[in-house]
Amino acid sequence: MKNANVSTGTRHTFGRRGLLAGLGLGTAASLLAPSVSRAAEGGMPSVIEGTSHELHPEGIAWDPLRNRFILGSVRHGKLVSVDRCGTVRPFADDGVMVSTVGVRVDPARQRVYTPFQDVGVGTRSTPETTGKQSGLGVFDLYTGSLIHRVDLSAVPGGSDGPHGANDAAHDPFGNAYVTDLAAGEVYRVDRFGRPELLIADPDRLGADGAGPNGIVYHPDGYLLVVSYRTGRLWRLDPAAPGLMTEVELEAPAAGSDGMAWTADGGLAVVCNDLDAPGTPSVVVYRSGDGWYSAAAESVRPWPEESPTTAVTTHWGTYVVEGRLAGLLDGSGRLSDEFTIRRL
Repeated sequence: MKNANVSTGTRHTFGRRGLLAGLGLGTAASLLAPSVSRAAEGGMPSVIEGTSHELHPEGIAWDPLRNRFILGSVRHGKLVSVDRCGTVRPFADDGVMVSTVGVRVDPARQRVYTPFQDVGVGTRSTPETTGKQSGLGVFDLYTGSLIHRVDLSAVPGGSDGPHGANDAAHDPFGNAYVTDLAAGEVYRVDRFGRPELLIADPDRLGADGAGPNGIVYHPDGYLLVVSYRTGRLWRLDPAAPGLMTEVELEAPAAGSDGMAWTADGGLAVVCNDLDAPGTPSVVVYRSGDGWYSAAAESVRPWPEESPTTAVTTHWGTYVVEGRLAGLLDGSGRLSDEFTIRRL
């Protein structure tokens, strides 16, 4: 992504960027089975235009129990809920997080995970936190109250340079997995909020704001992580920290940001050109060998300028575009608008 042209002159580390990621694909598919009848009853519109003061969301999640989206805010460091009409309501704000990035909902444990960092463009940004604040916020899905705020800027064995927690996934056991776009690292945070370094490989994953971005958990017990700048896709084994295999792709998509499993087992990867030579689009990959290799089934150009990530709902997969280009390029194009569009 482009560097934030802020008064401190600090390079920002943001680049980014599912219900399905934390459940089994089979279980998730059964949950999505009523999609046709629900859509016929009114369901969810294909496009939701929302308005909230300088929200600039990057991440999006789905609360299947209340049929609402949950979005972060790069500008304000909070979480909000959004209904089918685009109505925005406050959800969670601990007063500490500067920029909330990825968002994931764990309906089984009634938790919301949001990686946070300071990219230098938040209302809470300071010289002391820009490029340094990096962590995972864990909130109660019912109340929005804080359960854990985990510092990921100084995990033992990690880099002593800049950090920027970016996206998260979770497994059925209550563990969360977080990518660090700046340090080229991936962490595991257990259900008690205890972090550990899963892998540190900036040479392959990338770093300096263009490293590991989107992450999803597969019900067979492994993770897929995409490198933002190059679009290379990696298969990680949480049971073997440090073990990482590149997924064979014919043509990796530069600017690969957030990812989400589709209802039928495809992997939707959202691409943009915020800090990479990418094209605003969504690529859907499929694999026949357990994600050791994959092929692009479709590439859909995106009508909004800077889509960032996706989530799958009862009514299909939706992509958020939070007008981040104007926020991050130093032009001062702050916006109150965002778009949630169905793939």
